[in-house]
Amino acid sequence: MRLKFLALAITGFFSLLYSGMANAGGVDGGGGKVVVCRDSGGSIISAELLDLWEANHLFQYVIVESTLPVKAQVQAAFDRIKNYNDEFSADSMDQMLNNRAAPFLGQATKAQIERLHGIKLTPTDDSYEIAFPSNCPVENVVRWGLGPSGTMITVNEDIFEALSPTAQAALIVHEAFYALSRDSYYATDSRQTRRVVGYIFAGNSLISDLSQMPVSLIKCENKDINARRRSVVRFYNNASGSAQFKMSFDHGRQLIGPWQSRFDLGMSKEAYFEENTCFEPDGIIDHIDLNQLGPIEFDHKGMFTVACINHKKAYYFSEDIMEFSQLSSAQELTCSPATHGSH
Repeated sequence: MRLKFLALAITGFFSLLYSGMANAGGVDGGGGKVVVCRDSGGSIISAELLDLWEANHLFQYVIVESTLPVKAQVQAAFDRIKNYNDEFSADSMDQMLNNRAAPFLGQATKAQIERLHGIKLTPTDDSYEIAFPSNCPVENVVRWGLGPSGTMITVNEDIFEALSPTAQAALIVHEAFYALSRDSYYATDSRQTRRVVGYIFAGNSLISDLSQMPVSLIKCENKDINARRRSVVRFYNNASGSAQFKMSFDHGRQLIGPWQSRFDLGMSKEAYFEENTCFEPDGIIDHIDLNQLGPIEFDHKGMFTVACINHKKAYYFSEDIMEFSQLSSAQELTCSPATHGSH
């Protein structure tokens, strides 16, 4: 379901659009960042990947340093990520991630990679970091761009070599995951990628939400199946009878973990959605807050809104709580009983 975060017509179009750069994740301007401490002469004292620095200092994860070779650490991380998406199989996710990591591991690829010493890369503006040490600025270690024959990846080798083997592996995982997110999910900043990388290198794994959900559930998605932004919400009842939900956006950016809805209609979601007649006056019945609650931050947040219109229930998604008069500008959703097979 996660990646159903996507409309078929749009999928085909962007598959063609990105065919020349898909394996390399080619989007001009992307690139990983490092917290770099330097002495008065400009020499590097220490370097820590921003993803891992944030995980440690902002989110209290304990990063597990490994003595395994960098390539083995990269693959171990992919093994913990590959169940991230319910639309792609684990093998497909693994292959897509490895394809995008290939240039950093010295494997044959369409992308060109330049490892340079004694240079400083122009900073990208896609990280939106919350904080970093006052005496150790954030610097780009990798920069993606377009070269004369396709995708060009430039690496500040001085910073890269100052990273620990685990941080080097985490950087490669960052570049692969962020490239996949840009290519497939239209990601425009690296915040989600950094949270995923920090979470993974703290020894955690991403798991398939659908594998933990009951077979029978309620699926709500855009009425316009060709909409560029696909919003999919899946509701089910947990063991205690409370409603829970999963949500997808933009071809598959999904929330991770069980999500408790913040309101209770006093009846099962199955009965609620099967009974489309409402007897309340026209207006909004209630909202479900879909803001992220779990270990990974996602940059699309919003409200699932239930309204009564002409004595019929109507369902909407918007990034903010909507007034009744504004519902026409929100995404209208259609809800129906579903099973795991109806992705």
